[in-house]
Amino acid sequence: MDGTQKSFIQGDLEGQPGCQTSNMEPEHEFREAEEQKLLEQALKTYPVNTPERWEKIAEAVPGRTTKDCMKRYKELVEMLLTNEKKKEESVKLHLHLEEQVKVYQIEKKEEDSRDAAAASRANLAGQQDLDICCFPGLIIPSPDPATAASFV
Repeated sequence: MDGTQKSFIQGDLEGQPGCQTSNMEPEHEFREAEEQKLLEQALKTYPVNTPERWEKIAEAVPGRTTKDCMKRYKELVEMLLTNEKKKEESVKLHLHLEEQVKVYQIEKKEEDSRDAAAASRANLAGQQDLDICCFPGLIIPSPDPATAASFV
């Protein structure tokens, strides 16, 4: 049974002795897009400072009570806040991951630089060993003058 039929039935039964329509009222869930559009339009039409605002909003959404409209409004606000919080958390996570990538890149460059320096030193030491083996009288000067004297 759609909202129009419920509203029609409620209208027929309302005010009849022994007939209670409160159990026939739909839950606060707005199942139809049309009801949602009507609620949103009514919220725009009746700003916060409007006297009897929620009663007027409920009148603009057929088949819905003031309580239904207020509950749906609260749900919408909570949904928006939740979405905003999720977006904020996503942005924070993204920024954290970017930072971690930068740290990794810096560490990798430092490691590569140390490896290159170590390879260069090993290559130079190997060359010096080769020079000493092949040219026994050759003295290779040290970059530090204090240690250069010890080779003489």
